[in-house]
Amino acid sequence: GGDAPERGVASLASQETLKMGCTAAKMQNAYAGAANDINGVADIDVESRAEMQSLKDENQSLKDEIQALKDENQRYVEVQELKDELKDQLHNVGTPSATDPSRDGKVDAQPAAEWGVAGWVNSLALSEVVADALKQPAGTDPFKYVLSLSLADLESRLEAVKLSGHAEALWSAIEKLRGQSAATGAALNTKFAAEGDTFEMGFGGVEQFYGGLEKLIGPPLMVEGSLLKAMETEHCKEKDADVPFATSNGIEGATSELEWEFVVAPVENQDSRYAERGGDFRTAHPDWSRKPEPLSVYEAKMAGEMNPRLVEAGQAPLTKEELVAGRMYTGPMYEKYNGVLRFSSARSADGSVLLEYASMEQVPFLQKKCGMLHLGEWVATAAGKGEAVVRWTWHNQYSTTIHAINSIIVKLSPLTRITPLYRGWAGATLPEAFFKPDALGFRGGVEYGFSSTTTDRAQAVHYADGKASTVLELVMGMID
Repeated sequence: GGDAPERGVASLASQETLKMGCTAAKMQNAYAGAANDINGVADIDVESRAEMQSLKDENQSLKDEIQALKDENQRYVEVQELKDELKDQLHNVGTPSATDPSRDGKVDAQPAAEWGVAGWVNSLALSEVVADALKQPAGTDPFKYVLSLSLADLESRLEAVKLSGHAEALWSAIEKLRGQSAATGAALNTKFAAEGDTFEMGFGGVEQFYGGLEKLIGPPLMVEGSLLKAMETEHCKEKDADVPFATSNGIEGATSELEWEFVVAPVENQDSRYAERGGDFRTAHPDWSRKPEPLSVYEAKMAGEMNPRLVEAGQAPLTKEELVAGRMYTGPMYEKYNGVLRFSSARSADGSVLLEYASMEQVPFLQKKCGMLHLGEWVATAAGKGEAVVRWTWHNQYSTTIHAINSIIVKLSPLTRITPLYRGWAGATLPEAFFKPDALGFRGGVEYGFSSTTTDRAQAVHYADGKASTVLELVMGMID
């Protein structure tokens, strides 16, 4: 008349344990009877032996059943744990990361507060389902295989996984892929190098990173107790001051002296006085063209906007020297500053910077370029067996200005919003270290110069126009 006990794994195990107890009792009686036979009779009769063996077999069978029930119970527990874990995952699905880029490529620095459809769809791993549907046959190059697919092939494979509605979007992507020169960045880089008429960019390692600027160019200097006068001397009184130079982004006829004027005391409303990229650039890209403005405009911004923010963030305020240096870098002078720094990328086996070569043909491009920028010259020496034929002599290293540029970058870093950055160039390839990991799994290198970047991808693409065109998308870290 009472409630029937719930029939679960635990109750089944209890019932089988009771059976086992009864059987054990039977066995004990059988063993007792057998002992009496041994004491009173010479041999155990055949019937007693058979009964004892039967009881042993039954006991082993029950043990096996109990073990099976225990295994089933463990599986039940594991399934419940998996269900709980899945429930937690589903609860968190669709909450976008605070650093996930939006459709416009910008990163939302604010934490997401609401569940979102886009995040939920991304969590469903649909790309894995599509990838499995399009998986290439064994031994087939995946890039070439995807390019070989016809629209009918694509539709058929997607229909098999009930995703035929995505065929049009994927077909458009395949057609775009067919215009790509290589499957990966490494393969494309190799292709650029094989075509010739390019140079390999130079990068340093950990030693150069921790060595800092002073190890490359020495300490900043002062003229009459002033850093600003030292910077003015570097631009207006050294050998290269009034010698025109060209930049890799198309500016021709710039001089260090005029660039100093443009930043410190510009002649307004005379855009043509200052060099700009050639052709119709001023009219085609007016927003990208530079315009002379008094230094006082930027000093007011520094004092009224940037320095209060720096002080609030616990940082030292900017100085006039740093402001001028930062402005100088944004014009054609970046070419000279980076030329000085990247000169050190050519090193001997012992790690020292190479300053002598047997011929000008052996001088690497980045070092030869410093001569083109009039930063120094390769001086011919007396040729002799085993002796150098050309040796480098510096005219101007802009050491004070470069230190000031580095200082303003470091100071402003805490105020920099984390966002995707782009860098584009043409005519240069990356070293193998960018694609082949070293013994510690590291790939990449340390840039000797300042890497000019932009938040506008279109500008990076513009700079990359030409042979061996390359655009990098950079991910900023907390200390960048």
